[in-house]
Amino acid sequence: MACRSYCELKSLAQRGRDYRVTTRKGQTGLIVMAPHGGGIEPGTDALALALAGRRHAFYGFVGRMPRGNASLHIPSHRFDEPAARRMAHTALWVLTLHGRRGTDGIIRVGGRDCEGGRDFQRCLRQAGFKVRHYGRKALAGRHPGNLCNRGRSGRGVQLEIARDLRAAVSQPGERPATGRRLLRSLTRALGKIHARTAAAAGGRHGKVVFGSGGNDDTASFSLGSPEPDRRARKGYLFPGHADAGRLMPAAPQKAFTSPPNRVTNGKSARRSTLRSRPDLPDPRLQERTCHGLRPGKTHAACLCR
Repeated sequence: MACRSYCELKSLAQRGRDYRVTTRKGQTGLIVMAPHGGGIEPGTDALALALAGRRHAFYGFVGRMPRGNASLHIPSHRFDEPAARRMAHTALWVLTLHGRRGTDGIIRVGGRDCEGGRDFQRCLRQAGFKVRHYGRKALAGRHPGNLCNRGRSGRGVQLEIARDLRAAVSQPGERPATGRRLLRSLTRALGKIHARTAAAAGGRHGKVVFGSGGNDDTASFSLGSPEPDRRARKGYLFPGHADAGRLMPAAPQKAFTSPPNRVTNGKSARRSTLRSRPDLPDPRLQERTCHGLRPGKTHAACLCR
């Protein structure tokens, strides 16, 4: 029976003995995550670690029990392990790797990032792999609270990889040709996504914090694509996804009050303006030429500059 939350999982299993959490920081703002690694969906954590390399951040939740690791499975839209939640929220873009039960060599692509999904489809098909879309909406990774969609861009990609392909990458020793070909094609697609997000950044830089246990590591990255949709552009931001991706209104900004109009009609209005702006020099003490009058004429109370 799968767990519904990390709090429930902690009451059933002991960290370090039954499962462990592995993290590694990166420099690109992209993160590769395997929330069901180890005995839960074998091979996903090894593939995610190899794909992340030294450039991208990595997260792996690894089941270590001799048997019954399926009980450690938390659904992706409910996955709330603290380190995973923190790293996904601070990353720009998220890729999650999952395992399929079949051995038919098929890779299913999901997630809210349609353009990124097409990059993976093209690269995998060019390498000779069979790629499919998820027909079942519940497994398509379209939920805003899905782990792959919790990045700062609000959209990511998830891959469901068949068991035989995962075994070709994760087996000890030298990888077979299929495993090397799979890793090259995934790396090529991830490089295209990184190039596109870096180009959309326009040279801006920021800070991203990747947590590991109780300590935080900081790495620089280039900010990527703009806000995910119209709701974000209208002032709605993605929160910390503690409530599985609900959109919340942005914090209200301090209202900006423009200064009073410097050119007003009537003596009373001009006098009130002078009293409300004591920092301005009194124009009655220095005659100035008004742009609205003929040359040579003066306007004693003009505040034009």
